[in-house]
Amino acid sequence: MDSKYRSVDELKVVGAIGDQFRRLDETASRPRVRRHFVRPLAFALVGALLVATAAGAATGVLTVGSIIPGGGDPGFEHDRPSPEQAVLASGTAPIAGPWRVTTYRSQGIADERGDVLEAKGLPCIRFLLTAPPAANPINGSAFCLAPGKQTFNLMTLPVIDEASAKKEVILYGFAPKNAAGVQLTAADGTTIRTNTEPGGTRFPGTVWVIAAPAGLEAPELDWIDASGNRARAQLDASHDFDELNAVIK
Repeated sequence: MDSKYRSVDELKVVGAIGDQFRRLDETASRPRVRRHFVRPLAFALVGALLVATAAGAATGVLTVGSIIPGGGDPGFEHDRPSPEQAVLASGTAPIAGPWRVTTYRSQGIADERGDVLEAKGLPCIRFLLTAPPAANPINGSAFCLAPGKQTFNLMTLPVIDEASAKKEVILYGFAPKNAAGVQLTAADGTTIRTNTEPGGTRFPGTVWVIAAPAGLEAPELDWIDASGNRARAQLDASHDFDELNAVIK
């Protein structure tokens, strides 16, 4: 479903972590981004960046509730057959274009020394731009809910349309089961709110996504319950907006 910045009633798009902007800066002057995957470890969760590829194209346009069978997504970032995925949401962002959010169970990841980066069996969510702007450096990410960690988390994804020079920041994550929505508030009073979507039987809690214009200053996020009460669990997203504006002029 198409949406605009002022009224965000459906999920929007999703995330990047760690030192993504350093990699973005390093690749900005190159005609192409290297086609590889990077797996940073991010505090409460494990994430995997999806670098600019045609990943997901083979699975086509899928509706909410669709199941992508194990091994059925050749663009998945693991160097092994993809896990079974269920589509939680799909839609279109103003600049990033069409997207989808899926959930799956982590397969387990270890580094070259055998240290565990991602435990097996964790509930994960994955966002993918299915028809991103040409040369967009990062087309999505995936991350998992680690045991005992907070259930309100944030990931961000910078989106750049080189043809129009337009930029936006996609924010997404998960929230507690009783969260009815997530609200972004910037220093100038700009407010963007999105409803949460239940993870159903496959993902605990709720998930959310917001697409926001790149120029916002000091944006913070909080989740809201069904009565409209703010949880006072603010997440600061200002660093990601600042980095996008500094790296991509």
